[in-house]
Amino acid sequence: MNYQEIINKIQNNELNGQNLFAYRLELIKKIEQATSRPLIVYAAKLNAPREAVNQINLDDLIGFADLISKIEGPNLDILIESPGGVVDAAQRIVQLLRQKYKSIRFLIPGSAYSAATMIALSGNQILMGDASSLGPIDPQISGIPARSILNGFDTVRKTLKDEGPSSLPAYLPLIQKYDLHTLEICKDAEDRGKQLVQDWLIRYMFDGDTDATAKASAAVTFFSDYNQHKSHARPIFLDDAKSLGIKVESIKTISPVLDEHIWDLYLHIRVLFDHSPNIKIFENSRGVNWGNIFLPPGISLQPGSILQKPKPVTR
Repeated sequence: MNYQEIINKIQNNELNGQNLFAYRLELIKKIEQATSRPLIVYAAKLNAPREAVNQINLDDLIGFADLISKIEGPNLDILIESPGGVVDAAQRIVQLLRQKYKSIRFLIPGSAYSAATMIALSGNQILMGDASSLGPIDPQISGIPARSILNGFDTVRKTLKDEGPSSLPAYLPLIQKYDLHTLEICKDAEDRGKQLVQDWLIRYMFDGDTDATAKASAAVTFFSDYNQHKSHARPIFLDDAKSLGIKVESIKTISPVLDEHIWDLYLHIRVLFDHSPNIKIFENSRGVNWGNIFLPPGISLQPGSILQKPKPVTR
């Protein structure tokens, strides 16, 4: 089923919130049957409004704890779709997962950026599809890449040195926007993120490799190099990651049927985000199905219309 077919079914009233969830649940079970591994789903709407909390944050610990509460180890698959988020939250999530599971595999049918890439790199293996991408692991500070903030201040320093105080007025908005301690926060976040990924790669992805430290260092250098990637949203594809020694495989190569099921599940998740106020979901086949919604001011959720965009409240 492609995206247009799903939309047609919604418009023809063949799909609604209830049976759309049932179909996602069926797909999760089919994927588990195909892999003989339990699957959990953590997905966030990528293009949510800035004021919506769609990023990885400490509140997600509750969701992950729910997802794994009835799943015994040692194996776990995680379908992840996320624009990224807070480094501290990523660290806590990985710690929670690694206390229980020896073999963790991340399924990425769409996008796992920033802190989501960090989490994926804590896995033993990553599976990606034709439309999949990872991203640079440079952390964000209030939604802004830390390195871009640091680069901005570096530009100010250089300009003041080269042109003198007369150039200062042009940069006052930047200087006034950030306190000086923000620079230290940015530097600390960068260093902490790189160290975490370095440690995770050595312990999990490259476990047993005689050159684990060197491979981990090369991978971290590549994924964290904002000056090379030029954009926090720059896609890093399967071949890019594989060239670094990352244990990543094409889902289609492993199993065309599995690839079809995972892509179908991904499309149904995207439909949920595109046609409802949901911005984040936690789901598995063991009774967990909840998430976060975002309603702009003046908009209310209409009962029974989860697949429809909310209508303005009439007063």
